[in-house]
Amino acid sequence: MNRREFSKAMAASAVLAVPQVAKAAASARIEPATHPTRALHEFEKLQFGVSFHFSMNTFTGNDYETGGVPASTYNPTNLDVRQWIRTARDLGARYAVLTAKHMSGFALWDSANYDYDVAASPNKTDVVADFVKACKEYKLKHGFYYCILDPHNEGKFDWDIPVKDDYYQLIKRQLTELHSRYPNTFYQLLDITWKLSQDQRWELYELIKKYSPHGIVVMNQAYYQSRRNLGRICEPKSWPTDVINAEDTMPPPEGHDAHVKFEGKTYYMPLE
Repeated sequence: MNRREFSKAMAASAVLAVPQVAKAAASARIEPATHPTRALHEFEKLQFGVSFHFSMNTFTGNDYETGGVPASTYNPTNLDVRQWIRTARDLGARYAVLTAKHMSGFALWDSANYDYDVAASPNKTDVVADFVKACKEYKLKHGFYYCILDPHNEGKFDWDIPVKDDYYQLIKRQLTELHSRYPNTFYQLLDITWKLSQDQRWELYELIKKYSPHGIVVMNQAYYQSRRNLGRICEPKSWPTDVINAEDTMPPPEGHDAHVKFEGKTYYMPLE
């Protein structure tokens, strides 16, 4: 083989290799940690956080508010988000989580092309913006809660029916809004994730990690699942997640072992 033939052969092999590299890069996936990471250590050290359940149901008195009331029902007076966070700081909390959207579908920020949010109510305060600002002021890490179950946008109250594509596109758009506006968010909890397909859960996990690569993503494992397995196994419909959460279930008497199994593989997942 002369020099010219050798050069042609090398060029051809390089061309063949490029698709293989691209394929490998495309298949690379951000996964939950198999060992303690800096972000998980930081989460474990915080120990105490607070969650603010403030939404449309604050004004209807129905914890399972389905979003059937008009946006004008939401009408807080003397709203002082700084006071919330200042009080949390004084209690010793180190992080705070806000219900950016609960199951009523009402959003606590001005969501683009969406008419069931604070911008459509008498009090147009962007609660999410004030919340993040106050957390920075009082040196608490901020996080968001977002509910997948949403009768207002799904058309009916059903715990188990899979989400339709038009609503799923709204979910993606709203989570993109939250995390692009507030990158490096410390914590994101997604609730009722069994209504999503496995591919949809992965897509949302990676979407959040794109803007907050060191943030903690929690797919709520919920009360009954946690009572059944005591945090030793991650439920398939709560995967992927960075932390096992038990809602109001206590850890087992021997304490939580952070080495949690999913489909036979061991991951490092603290218990919340």
